[in-house]
Parts: sequence; C-alpha cells; structure tokens
Amino acid sequence: MKPRSSCDQSEVVYIGAEGGEIHWGDETALVNTDVRGTSYAPAGKTAVTLAVGGTRPKLSMIATVKNQSKTRWMIIDETFDAQKLIEFLQALIKDAGKKVFLILDNLRVHHSKLVKAWVDEREDKIELLYLPS
Repeated sequence: MKPRSSCDQSEVVYIGAEGGEIHWGDETALVNTDVRGTSYAPAGKTAVTLAVGGTRPKLSMIATVKNQSKTRWMIIDETFDAQKLIEFLQALIKDAGKKVFLILDNLRVHHSKLVKAWVDEREDKIELLYLPS
C-alpha cells in the first residue's frame, strides 16, 4: 500500500474500521553537553567566549505515543538509520496485537527504500502515514 501524505477524517474512520491502533512517532538525540560558557574582555574590546570542552556522549531515541498515552521507546547507541527504524518497527508490531498505524514526520530515513520495502511486506500489520510537509 502506498504511504499517505497526511491523515484526514475519512482515514480516521478507515483506521477505526480496521480495528488498528494509532501511534505518533518521533526521534530525538540525547546529548550530555554543558552549554554554559564564560567570556571576558577588557573595556572596549570584543569578548571571546570560552566554551567548556570535552567529549559529548550522544544517544538517539525513537518513541511512539498512542492517543491513550501508552508509549513505546528505544534508546539507540549508534547512528539512527533505516535498519534501526526497522528494528523498532518490529518490536512495535510484535507488542501491538493489532494493525499499527504509525504517523511520522518526513525525516529522510522514514522514506528510505529499505523501510518502504519492509513495511510493504507487512501491510497487514503496519501502515505508515506522514505529516504534511
């Protein structure tokens, strides 16, 4: 089934008729970064900011929330890519028990060929819908 660009009222009725569950999904990065800094300059001179240095550990997270406030999430210690999204989608449909309608933004990885092919093979279990750009 071809992914739809948005979800209108007729599609909400369709989802209800299918007996599926609606999930809203998004990703974020978790960064352990101190964003404070200091600066100093004598009167009449331009200040130079001295930022706190060091390494910046970073994790990614993908999560969904249902209208009933039930959440699913996964912490990713690597780059978020199509394979990681598929790993999350596998867990999502395994726990759902019914067809999942996942509403996503237009992040490039959501539209990747690998993800589309994976979803097409499981159209009875999951369908992706995208927010308007």
